[in-house]
Amino acid sequence: MEIIQMSKKELKRGEIMSKVMEGRLKRKEASQLLKLSLRQTYRLCKKYRKEGLLGLAHKNRGKPGNKKINSNTRKRVLELIQTKYPDFGPQLIKEQLEERHHLHLSREWIRKLMIQENLWEVNKRKNFVGTK
Repeated sequence: MEIIQMSKKELKRGEIMSKVMEGRLKRKEASQLLKLSLRQTYRLCKKYRKEGLLGLAHKNRGKPGNKKINSNTRKRVLELIQTKYPDFGPQLIKEQLEERHHLHLSREWIRKLMIQENLWEVNKRKNFVGTK
């Protein structure tokens, strides 16, 4: 037996699709319940008929994102920041990594890494009180 991880939304889709397959619910009614177009409902029915409940589960669940930066690059960047650029801000570090080390990373990714490693302090916004 296989364990399938599904969200509540996917489980609801599964219940509705099973009713459609049993003939207790029409596809048009199912599309209204799921808030999908009739075409998408047909597509889901086809997938459910072919693969069962597993066909409605998201295929990338449990896998790392395709834009995730690997741990070796993360370690290298962290080492460079700590040794060569300890008092630089995220924007300047980004520019130095591009110029000197040919690493093209976003400023925001560098900032988040620095915050995680307690190398950068987050500036809290001040409450602005408007004058009238």
